[in-house]
Amino acid sequence: MFRKRTIRFAAISLAVSVLSVAQPCSASLASAQISACPKPAVAVGTDEVMPVTKANYADAETRTIFAKYIAKVASETCTGGLGTNWNDGKTADPTDRTVIRIDFDTLYSWLILDLTTPATFTLPQTHGRYQSAMVVNGLGYVYVEKEPGNYTITQEGVGSRFVLVASALV
Repeated sequence: MFRKRTIRFAAISLAVSVLSVAQPCSASLASAQISACPKPAVAVGTDEVMPVTKANYADAETRTIFAKYIAKVASETCTGGLGTNWNDGKTADPTDRTVIRIDFDTLYSWLILDLTTPATFTLPQTHGRYQSAMVVNGLGYVYVEKEPGNYTITQEGVGSRFVLVASALV
């Protein structure tokens, strides 16, 4: 039997609560305490240059993006990064090209999920404000949910074990 996880995106703060996830570390921790944070759950395994072809481009690009966002989430929340939501408190840095066409005037929340168990996220009522949750599967395919409601993500439904959920409220 699968254990179901529920993720709720709050309308104003873009806060997300995920069951069974460690709490973020305080930014005021001493550097010795910060070094006690776990390593990212997933990382780029090698710096070896691999040929990128039409056949493997989507896989290579998606794996690189997932690894970079897991590292960002891990660093900002003092967790392994997988299954932990990170509400980025500042707009995207134009020099960071992890996502090529990101909006530089929007605050995002980032969540990478392992779908060995289904996950459900909730988009709340926003009273006219635009919101979106972009779900990217492990092959780089994207779909977007914009309407308030509960959305369950399964490995069978999206076609990959891992997904990235980028949410925004404008």
